[in-house]
Amino acid sequence: MENLVFLLKLNAHLCIEIESGRSIYGALSSFKINSQANVAFREYKEWLHWFDHLQQNHLEPGFSSHLTENYFQIVKEGLCGRPILDKVKSFELEIMDQIELQIQKELNKLPYILMVPLILFIFPSFLTLILGPLLSEVLKIL
Repeated sequence: MENLVFLLKLNAHLCIEIESGRSIYGALSSFKINSQANVAFREYKEWLHWFDHLQQNHLEPGFSSHLTENYFQIVKEGLCGRPILDKVKSFELEIMDQIELQIQKELNKLPYILMVPLILFIFPSFLTLILGPLLSEVLKIL
Protein backbone atom coordinates (compact mmCIF):
# COMPACT_ATOMS: atom_id res chain seq x y z
CA MET A 1 0.00 0.00 0.00
CA GLU A 2 2.83 2.40 0.77
CA ASN A 3 4.05 2.10 -2.82
CA LEU A 4 0.64 3.18 -4.07
CA VAL A 5 0.52 6.15 -1.71
CA PHE A 6 3.98 7.16 -2.90
CA LEU A 7 2.85 6.90 -6.52
CA LEU A 8 -0.26 8.94 -5.75
CA LYS A 9 1.82 11.71 -4.12
CA LEU A 10 4.32 11.68 -6.98
CA ASN A 11 1.51 11.76 -9.52
CA ALA A 12 -0.21 14.70 -7.83
CA HIS A 13 3.08 16.60 -7.64
CA LEU A 14 3.83 15.86 -11.30
CA CYS A 15 0.36 17.02 -12.43
CA ILE A 16 0.61 20.27 -10.48
CA GLU A 17 4.10 21.00 -11.77
CA ILE A 18 3.23 20.23 -15.41
CA GLU A 19 0.07 22.36 -15.23
CA SER A 20 2.08 25.24 -13.78
CA GLY A 21 4.50 25.10 -16.72
CA ARG A 22 7.50 23.32 -15.22
CA SER A 23 9.31 20.58 -17.05
CA ILE A 24 8.76 16.95 -16.19
CA TYR A 25 12.39 16.51 -15.24
CA GLY A 26 12.21 19.59 -12.99
CA ALA A 27 9.09 18.22 -11.33
CA LEU A 28 10.74 14.84 -10.72
CA SER A 29 13.90 16.44 -9.37
CA SER A 30 12.02 18.70 -6.96
CA PHE A 31 9.82 15.93 -5.56
CA LYS A 32 10.54 15.34 -1.89
CA ILE A 33 8.97 12.84 0.46
CA ASN A 34 9.26 12.47 4.22
CA SER A 35 9.75 8.71 4.35
CA GLN A 36 12.86 7.92 2.36
CA ALA A 37 12.90 4.33 3.65
CA ASN A 38 10.01 3.57 1.31
CA VAL A 39 10.76 0.87 -1.30
CA ALA A 40 9.06 2.87 -4.03
CA PHE A 41 11.12 5.96 -3.15
CA ARG A 42 14.35 3.98 -3.52
CA GLU A 43 13.15 2.60 -6.86
CA TYR A 44 12.25 6.13 -7.95
CA LYS A 45 15.72 7.44 -7.02
CA GLU A 46 17.41 4.52 -8.81
CA TRP A 47 15.30 5.10 -11.91
CA LEU A 48 16.01 8.85 -11.89
CA HIS A 49 19.74 8.16 -11.52
CA TRP A 50 19.54 5.65 -14.38
CA PHE A 51 17.76 8.18 -16.57
CA ASP A 52 20.36 10.86 -15.77
CA HIS A 53 23.56 8.89 -16.20
CA LEU A 54 23.31 5.30 -17.32
CA GLN A 55 20.51 5.24 -19.86
CA GLN A 56 22.62 4.27 -22.85
CA ASN A 57 24.85 1.73 -21.10
CA HIS A 58 22.59 -0.26 -18.78
CA LEU A 59 19.18 -1.83 -18.71
CA GLU A 60 16.38 0.05 -16.99
CA PRO A 61 16.09 -0.88 -13.29
CA GLY A 62 13.25 -3.17 -12.26
CA PHE A 63 10.28 -2.23 -10.12
CA SER A 64 8.49 -4.10 -7.35
CA SER A 65 5.05 -3.71 -8.91
CA HIS A 66 3.61 -3.69 -12.39
CA LEU A 67 1.74 -0.46 -11.69
CA THR A 68 4.96 1.37 -10.76
CA GLU A 69 6.64 0.09 -13.90
CA ASN A 70 3.77 1.33 -16.07
CA TYR A 71 3.83 4.71 -14.36
CA PHE A 72 7.52 5.22 -15.03
CA GLN A 73 7.04 4.17 -18.65
CA ILE A 74 4.59 7.06 -18.98
CA VAL A 75 7.06 9.41 -17.26
CA LYS A 76 9.80 8.20 -19.59
CA GLU A 77 7.61 9.07 -22.58
CA GLY A 78 7.20 12.55 -21.15
CA LEU A 79 10.92 12.94 -20.62
CA CYS A 80 11.40 12.01 -24.27
CA GLY A 81 9.20 14.93 -25.32
CA ARG A 82 5.69 13.50 -25.65
CA PRO A 83 2.73 15.09 -23.84
CA ILE A 84 1.70 12.99 -20.85
CA LEU A 85 -0.61 15.16 -18.75
CA ASP A 86 -3.77 13.32 -19.84
CA LYS A 87 -2.13 9.93 -19.28
CA VAL A 88 -0.89 10.93 -15.85
CA LYS A 89 -4.33 12.21 -14.84
CA SER A 90 -6.02 9.01 -16.01
CA PHE A 91 -3.35 6.94 -14.28
CA GLU A 92 -4.40 8.59 -11.01
CA LEU A 93 -7.73 6.79 -11.32
CA GLU A 94 -5.93 3.47 -11.71
CA ILE A 95 -3.87 4.17 -8.61
CA MET A 96 -7.01 5.05 -6.65
CA ASP A 97 -8.68 1.83 -7.83
CA GLN A 98 -5.70 -0.19 -6.63
CA ILE A 99 -5.74 1.60 -3.28
CA GLU A 100 -9.45 0.88 -2.87
CA LEU A 101 -8.85 -2.77 -3.77
CA GLN A 102 -6.13 -3.12 -1.12
CA ILE A 103 -8.30 -1.37 1.48
CA GLN A 104 -11.14 -3.77 0.66
CA LYS A 105 -8.80 -6.75 1.12
CA GLU A 106 -7.77 -5.46 4.55
CA LEU A 107 -11.38 -4.81 5.50
CA ASN A 108 -12.28 -8.38 4.55
CA LYS A 109 -9.64 -9.66 7.02
CA LEU A 110 -10.86 -7.43 9.84
CA PRO A 111 -13.68 -9.64 11.24
CA TYR A 112 -11.27 -12.54 11.69
CA ILE A 113 -8.69 -10.35 13.38
CA LEU A 114 -11.31 -8.92 15.73
CA MET A 115 -12.40 -12.43 16.77
CA VAL A 116 -9.22 -12.85 18.83
CA PRO A 117 -9.99 -10.13 21.42
CA LEU A 118 -13.61 -11.21 21.42
CA ILE A 119 -12.73 -14.80 22.28
CA LEU A 120 -9.94 -13.96 24.73
CA PHE A 121 -11.46 -11.08 26.68
CA ILE A 122 -15.13 -10.39 26.07
CA PHE A 123 -16.53 -13.93 25.96
CA PRO A 124 -15.02 -14.99 29.34
CA SER A 125 -16.49 -11.88 31.02
CA PHE A 126 -19.96 -12.60 29.68
CA LEU A 127 -19.59 -16.22 30.72
CA THR A 128 -18.70 -15.07 34.24
CA LEU A 129 -21.69 -12.72 34.34
CA ILE A 130 -24.04 -15.48 33.29
CA LEU A 131 -22.62 -18.40 35.26
CA GLY A 132 -21.54 -16.44 38.39
CA PRO A 133 -24.98 -16.08 39.99
CA LEU A 134 -25.91 -19.62 38.95
CA LEU A 135 -22.78 -21.09 40.56
CA SER A 136 -23.28 -19.08 43.75
CA GLU A 137 -26.82 -20.48 44.08
CA VAL A 138 -25.59 -24.01 43.47
CA LEU A 139 -22.85 -23.60 46.13
CA LYS A 140 -25.39 -22.28 48.65
CA ILE A 141 -27.53 -25.37 48.12
CA LEU A 142 -24.61 -27.77 48.60
